[in-house]
Order: sequence, then C-alpha cells, then structure tokens
Amino acid sequence: MYNVNNLTTNQTTNRLSLRLYNCKGVRPLKTLSDMITNLLGIPSIDSLKLSFELSLVKILNNNLLDHVVNLKVNTVTGEVINEKPIQANSLVHEYEDYNIHFAINNSFGKEKLVVLANSKLLEYNYMRGICMDNIEQVYNKLMEAKVFHISFEDFLTVGRWSDVDIKRDNEIPSLELFSHGIHELDKATTPQRRKDKGSNVYDQSLNKGIEWNSRTKSSYAYPFLKIYHKGLESKYSKNVDFFKKYVGLNDIENVFRVEATIKNFSSDGTKHGIVDNSLISLLKCSTAQLNAVLSHSLSSNLDQRIKKVSRKQDTEITPTQLMLFKAITLGLQSNMSIERCVEYLIEGIPNAVSKSRSKKQLIELYESEIKGQDYEVKSRGLNTFFDNLNWN
Repeated sequence: MYNVNNLTTNQTTNRLSLRLYNCKGVRPLKTLSDMITNLLGIPSIDSLKLSFELSLVKILNNNLLDHVVNLKVNTVTGEVINEKPIQANSLVHEYEDYNIHFAINNSFGKEKLVVLANSKLLEYNYMRGICMDNIEQVYNKLMEAKVFHISFEDFLTVGRWSDVDIKRDNEIPSLELFSHGIHELDKATTPQRRKDKGSNVYDQSLNKGIEWNSRTKSSYAYPFLKIYHKGLESKYSKNVDFFKKYVGLNDIENVFRVEATIKNFSSDGTKHGIVDNSLISLLKCSTAQLNAVLSHSLSSNLDQRIKKVSRKQDTEITPTQLMLFKAITLGLQSNMSIERCVEYLIEGIPNAVSKSRSKKQLIELYESEIKGQDYEVKSRGLNTFFDNLNWN
C-alpha cells in the first residue's frame, strides 16, 4: 500500500511528481463506536464526480460505449448549460451491497469517462469519508469493477473532479431536538425571491432534514447545503443492508450530517483555495479548508445566529429582575457555570451585606426561572446542535 501524502507539485514543470512510500493500511473500523471520538466533527469527502480523457484510460468493458451523456455547453464561457444526470444513462456496476455509475460525457465530440464515486467504496471505513489515507482503497474498488483501467499515479494526477460533497458528522440526543433545530434553521434562512433558492424542510417520521438551493445549480453564491439525520437515513433508506453490514445501525442512530457541494473548480474551487481540479489537489485540502467550505455554505444561506431564551413562568417580575435574568442567561450561553456567572455579576460590590444579598437574589432567580426547566435543557441542546454546525 502506498502513502499518497507524499505527493508533491513540481513547481518548475507544473506537473505532479510522485514519491510513494510503503505504509501500513488503516485498520477497518466496523462500528462508529470504534472511531466516534476521532471522526465526529471532522470533515471529509463523501462523494464526487471524476472524469478522465478517454485517451488516458483503457476501456475494459465495451458496454460502457453505449452509455453516452451529451452536454450542452456555452461556447464562450465553457459553462455547462444543460446536463442530464449520469444515472439516466449509465453503466451500473453492482457490488454486494451498493453500486457505482460509469458513463461517457460527450461535449463537442470530445468524450470523457465519468465515474460517480462515493464513500460506500470504503465499506467498513464508510464513516471516515474519502481522504488521502484511503484513496487507494477507492482506486482498488473501482479497478475491481473492470470497467476501465488507469494507473494509480494517473488516477490521482489526471483525474478531474466536480460535484464534490463535503460532509461532517455530529451527534444529537433526540429526534425531537433535531426536528426543532431544522425548523429553527428554516426560520433563520436568508429570504430568497427565486423558486430554486432558499430552504426546503422535510420532517417525516422516517426522514428528517433541511436543504438549501439546487444541487444541479449549486454555485459559490448559492451553494447547495443539506443537513439530515443520518441515523434515520441508515435505517429506512434503500441502502439499509449496506449500513447494517459495514457501519452498524445502533452506532449511528443519533448521528446527523451536514453536506455542502463544491460544484466545480472554475466557479467554486478557486474561491475555496484549491490549487487545481486534479484529484490529488482536492485530497490535499486541509481540515480547515473543508470546514471553511461548510461554514461558507452555512453563512451563505443563514442569517446571523441569535441565541434566544425565554422565561419559564409568565408571572410579572421587576425590570431589575428581568435585566438580571438576561445577564444570567447570557453568561450561561457563554459557557460560564452558574457559580462563575454569579461571582462575575457581584464582583466589585464593596459592601459585604449588599454583595451577599445580591448573590442570594441571583441564585433564587436562577433556581425559579432557569435551573432544570425544559426550555433550558432544550435551549442548551439547540445551542450545542448549532455549535456543531459552526453556525455563528
């Protein structure tokens, strides 16, 4: 097995040179419990479209030549105007519990092999997502299909990417809280006038999530973004057998996923700091870069986050008590303990009696209006959910 972390760009020739070293493979991780500490909150590539000039690959399955997708392209800008989904006319290779689509794109008589690759090719490492450490496993599974052949070196350097989905997983304690969260996100969505822009919530018993904009028309200004409950999807989607075998349904029952799309290099990739549209350059993106893609997609679709709290009781309180209530909740939302919050608020009161009286008043207000109440628990849960999204 090779260590592709050592791939470097030769600045003088502007070509990628390869330095491959033997290394031990990553141990297959059969359940999320094996890797939950290391993987939750870490972004990676979930899926992408790879294309290769036909002259650079060897076609092994001639049936592929019957699966051609014609593209309409703007002759001035080179932008794809109309593109049918590859799935509409693709050669499908069936693995045991999943499949991969292959096709040929035809634009002005120039043909390219196109592969829809996703992290199911990683099987037991599915939750890890596609990254530099496991790209050779992806390559080997594609070669196993015997549809085409290309060397591993060329696979990395001449393969061109588009329609990349960046994902990040986190946990949430309940479906009720997730439902509440996606509706709050819907309310916070930046208003849009066009029908293909803005948010779409789906909150059924077996399918919960929210998405923004159109995947086919995703752009840097209007990126496609999706947040969905991965636990539900794994149990009730057509891929349930895959998740049972390679992941473990119980291990991801509380997991939600956020996904953002980088449509192509020319419109999105350059703005995200990706060097070029070779596969190796995409794989070299840092964790910070991938997180920045997700954060950009969130900020492009959502208004600024405002943390809201409300009193549990409807009884009247004095203006001074209301101000103290807001001061306490603001401190708690800033991750201060109630003890630290109280000490901060009474700090500087010179008279010991007044200081003691103020401390007692703050603690009584906390215990009567905040502590242990349902809204406080839900508020903390929602804020954790939004924090995990990096929505600021």
